[in-house]
Amino acid sequence: MQELKQWILWKYEDTGGKKLSKVPYQINGVRAKPNDKTTWSDYNTVKAIFYNYDNEYDGIGFVFTADDDYVGIDLDFGIDDAVKDDIINTLDSYTELSPSGKGYHIIVKGKKTIGANRKNNIEIYDKLRYFTITENIINNKNTVQERQKELDYICKKYLCDASKQSNNNTGTTTTSTLSDEEIIRLAGNAKNGDIFKSLLSGDITGYESHSEADIKLCSILAFWCGRDKVQIDRIFRTSALYRPKWDEKHKTDGRTYGQVTIDTACSNCVDVYKPKQENRENKQEQKGLDIIYLDTVKPVTIEWLLYPYLPLGKVVVLAGEQGIGKSFFTLYLVSKFSRGITSYKENDLFFGMDLPPQKILYQNAEDGIDDTIVPRLIKLNANMSNIAYSRDKISFSDSRLEQLFQKVKPTMAIFDPVQSFIDAKVDTHKVNEVRQSLDILINLGSKYNCTIILIMHNNKLGNQKMLYRVTGSVDFTALPRSVLSAVQDPQDPNNLLIIHSKSNLARKGQTLKFTKLDDTIEFTGYSDITDYKMDNPYSAGEKASPKLEQAIEFLQDYLQDGAKTRKEINQELYKRGLDIGKDTLIKAGDILNISMEKLKGFGTGTIWYIP
Repeated sequence: MQELKQWILWKYEDTGGKKLSKVPYQINGVRAKPNDKTTWSDYNTVKAIFYNYDNEYDGIGFVFTADDDYVGIDLDFGIDDAVKDDIINTLDSYTELSPSGKGYHIIVKGKKTIGANRKNNIEIYDKLRYFTITENIINNKNTVQERQKELDYICKKYLCDASKQSNNNTGTTTTSTLSDEEIIRLAGNAKNGDIFKSLLSGDITGYESHSEADIKLCSILAFWCGRDKVQIDRIFRTSALYRPKWDEKHKTDGRTYGQVTIDTACSNCVDVYKPKQENRENKQEQKGLDIIYLDTVKPVTIEWLLYPYLPLGKVVVLAGEQGIGKSFFTLYLVSKFSRGITSYKENDLFFGMDLPPQKILYQNAEDGIDDTIVPRLIKLNANMSNIAYSRDKISFSDSRLEQLFQKVKPTMAIFDPVQSFIDAKVDTHKVNEVRQSLDILINLGSKYNCTIILIMHNNKLGNQKMLYRVTGSVDFTALPRSVLSAVQDPQDPNNLLIIHSKSNLARKGQTLKFTKLDDTIEFTGYSDITDYKMDNPYSAGEKASPKLEQAIEFLQDYLQDGAKTRKEINQELYKRGLDIGKDTLIKAGDILNISMEKLKGFGTGTIWYIP
């Protein structure tokens, strides 16, 4: 499962229901969709963002599709213990506690071929749904097992009563030749596709009632499914419109609300979609697949140019406000590595390193090479013969970029600022477009074992967390393996701080402190100022806003009886009718010195308590 690009983030939100909903999100902060694979990401990226953006999300999740062979079984709180034990023991596969700690999630390999998707406290899905994943495993059931026969048995035993109604619809029924996924794709791409997708996601805006929205969705499906009532019922049950009422009897002849709705939609359907009689398997090009088995892969150890800040062969981002001193820091690195490093001073940044002179590729589009860059490097005693610069205007999509790496063979390459090297046609605020540019650099860094440092400016939204302040798409900080933030020392404006805001390959390093000199900087040690402290600068001497005062009073009152989980805090805020934002709540917690510890497993959140 971890190898599939079917992972999302989620967080609790008030969507108007009786309890908080688990709303799926993309890595860029935009809502994700279980029926749109462009909104999903890989496991490692989702996991990294979940941990790096602490308190932003409540967990991660996996999206089931028809293309994979995974099936999710959700046993809700309140299920009969005997039924629960029967299902868990029969399936005997990966089993974990749900985020609440009161339900169970089971994942098996197989296909759901019979039965409804939902009945009583049992839900089973193999497509168009996502499951929260906590990794809070029970009874050592930590491996997903092949369980087709056992799955069929469980579906037949516990879910088949609800599915029989799909086969008892009255009226003319045809058999569709298209799969559920093809129907959803075709309907979603049609002229009224936006209406279909909105209904599928549960949006009933513009309809006088939920029932009116139900009949609208079934009418659209009747056309695309060729009045195949079984398929209409099956797809409808995967939609967010589905509710227990669907299975309630509404007619004296025994028909349920769902059957009546489908019958009405089919009887009013004048025309149906007629797919072209083509061999769909031959229609698609049979492309070769590069498949390897992991027992043939030789593990490698991460190498470092400067541990833990600069991993070798990876992309690193250095971000900060304009004029803060980012270029001074990069030139400091260029000078050091260009002439080689041998250091045995314990307090030195490069302590323990014995590195010969390295080749550097330095591309700067803002400062003059002859009147600014070279004079500064001379002052830093850099080995100028090891530093290369191309006067050609080369973007990341330019084929000549790899030629540059081939000729120079750099150990470190710097692009300052990154926006100057991205093709003008690329929208730097769109994830897919930015990812294509960064993928080129990721491949080059890996291929030539070169650390690539991208210099970026921050946006003007100073109230955001440091990782969010980078101008452009979230991919600028999601894909690089290390992110450094250049800031002014709040305790001494003559100091430049380099904060390790993100690290995927090692624990984050200490904040580096440099003293600004005339046209250069000098390493003077380490600072205890972190990105969290920079994100939460409130001190006792400042005047609190009304919202902040309200948050402080709430936490003092609610936590006086003991520790509470973040979910419990959110629910209590909702119950009290308090509109307090996440950042304000965290700031209040920082003022009160509240401890916030992450619980074991994804989706279990954090626990807050007053020490």
